[in-house]
Amino acid sequence: MGTESASNILADRMAQLKQKQESLTGGVQAFVPAPQKIDGQLIAVKPIAKSWEQLLAVLEPVLDASGLYRQCILKTVRDLFNEGYSAELETAAELAQKLATEKPASHYFARSVSKRGGNWATKTLAKVQETWEVRKNALQVMEQLKLDGKITNYVLSLAWKFKGVLVRFLSIATEQGYGIKNPAGYFFGIIKNAQTTP
Repeated sequence: MGTESASNILADRMAQLKQKQESLTGGVQAFVPAPQKIDGQLIAVKPIAKSWEQLLAVLEPVLDASGLYRQCILKTVRDLFNEGYSAELETAAELAQKLATEKPASHYFARSVSKRGGNWATKTLAKVQETWEVRKNALQVMEQLKLDGKITNYVLSLAWKFKGVLVRFLSIATEQGYGIKNPAGYFFGIIKNAQTTP
């Protein structure tokens, strides 16, 4: 009888605990960050890791070499993919397409993923990380100031120009307690002042 009453008490306590937990979490909504739609396109700070076939489809514009040269580039890219650099490779391809001026983007990309020249470890990964940081800062500005998607490219260009201080400018413009009624106007005023000051 003592064991039976102890088990009943334990079962009652467990049921009460479960009810209490359900009532505490009943009104709580989990925050799930949604990708932002800007200019009709989905902009991601860091690309989502892809399978090898999906990555090849994305890299195709910068892999327009042929023959043995293409096979060498593909081997290097496959090795980097196997090391877990899928998102980095995709961003490096985007950078190659945007930054290649004199030579084709395929040459720029091949040079950037080169292990032999040391570019991947010393230059490319640093540039990729810097790109992600700039994108993150630009999206933070867009979100906090509730800016229209039409000026995304302008904000991205500002993020590149003021990469060291953009977030500080944003925190000044959105500082609580100073009575700033138009944080976006104040932010762009700081930017304008910074651009005109030598």
